[in-house]
Amino acid sequence: MRLGNTAEALKYLSALKKNRFTVDAYAKETKVDANLSKEQLLDAVLLERKRELALEGLRWYDLKRTTRPSITHASFGRTVTLQQNDPRYVIRYPQEAINNNPDLLK
Repeated sequence: MRLGNTAEALKYLSALKKNRFTVDAYAKETKVDANLSKEQLLDAVLLERKRELALEGLRWYDLKRTTRPSITHASFGRTVTLQQNDPRYVIRYPQEAINNNPDLLK
């Protein structure tokens, strides 16, 4: 969708939904998707990615690679926030690894 290919984005979104919805619900969803603006379609694709990747252990990598939103977690009475586009989304190589293999930074 980000490359401007709306037809292909709709095709893949439809394929994902076809496996998840009943026949009736799928028919309603495809009618709704066909009338979305480009921005709405991109939001629908991102939401579907969130649903698909939620329990597969890939969601963090998808967030890191795409939107990098602000994330807040509360645990044991403590709240921690990762700001949008925070540099901590990308873990740096340890200096020892860089010293041993300078090609890591290329």
